[in-house]
Amino acid sequence: MMKLATILKIIAAIALTVAVMPALSLAETINATGTVTDTNGDPVAGAEVTLLDDSYSALAATTTDANGNFEFLNMSVSGSGLAKAFVTYFHEGQNYSTRLENVQWTDVSQGIVSLPLNDTRLYDYPLSDHGYVWGTVVESISNGRALDATIYLDGNNVHRSVKTGGNGIVGAFQIEVPPGEYEIYAVHDTGSNRLFSNRTTITAQASNSMFASAPITLIADQGPASPWSGIKAVPFAMAVILGVLLVIAGRALLNRK
Repeated sequence: MMKLATILKIIAAIALTVAVMPALSLAETINATGTVTDTNGDPVAGAEVTLLDDSYSALAATTTDANGNFEFLNMSVSGSGLAKAFVTYFHEGQNYSTRLENVQWTDVSQGIVSLPLNDTRLYDYPLSDHGYVWGTVVESISNGRALDATIYLDGNNVHRSVKTGGNGIVGAFQIEVPPGEYEIYAVHDTGSNRLFSNRTTITAQASNSMFASAPITLIADQGPASPWSGIKAVPFAMAVILGVLLVIAGRALLNRK
């Protein structure tokens, strides 16, 4: 058996190692480099990059060069040694930035690190020429059961109809459209009846990502749908009146003969 004195020496050595680990694990100064790109992967010159520590305090800030590159040299980092970059870019009156909640923490404790490209990419620049309308169709507010349905979108000289579940999720839909105002509603076929949602007016904002806009929930509890539900009241009434007038005029002509 191992002698007690030997065991005590091993325990003492382990305790000493643990005691000095925090002092050895964090470099006195660190260098961090990276590149800022737009949503297409092209470099962005003149973007401001701020390096934050794990308490979201700014350690330093710099500006990207003509190739979109930046660097932080000989910086002191305390605490856990974790940091993340926050990128902002002002262009033609519009401010673009990364979303901190989507940026991962990077361990910079070893002194030299290259920040991940995904964490310094401006996904909202340049501004897109389209936007997204997305969300889900449910049966009711009380149970929230997702339903397969057809989504109808009208407005801004755009007329679309799409089926839910295109991404493999029951009741989910996503429509890419030009920015503008639209009317949207859902129709759910139950076999014998058709249920439909209220018509809702929404605005699609220009964006490179559907997550830049809030999702829409359409509740298909307004059925069964009337066969007249898709007919506009005023045009329909005018057509009926015109038809009656044509019939009267036709009979008058026949009576003259």
